[in-house]
Amino acid sequence: MFARARIALGAAMVEHPHLRDFSTFEIIDVVGEGADWTAAKAACQIPDGALLLSWINE
Repeated sequence: MFARARIALGAAMVEHPHLRDFSTFEIIDVVGEGADWTAAKAACQIPDGALLLSWINE
């Protein structure tokens, strides 16, 4: 099973989160593989300062 995390790099580090403009951040997908959904999510390595936007179950 695979888990895909869509993240915005550096978006968690902004001073005023409610004013955040996602067009100014690089948005990438990080994929993890595991025996089940929990293990696949745990295998996703999300960098410090990144904001998790969504999880996708594949």
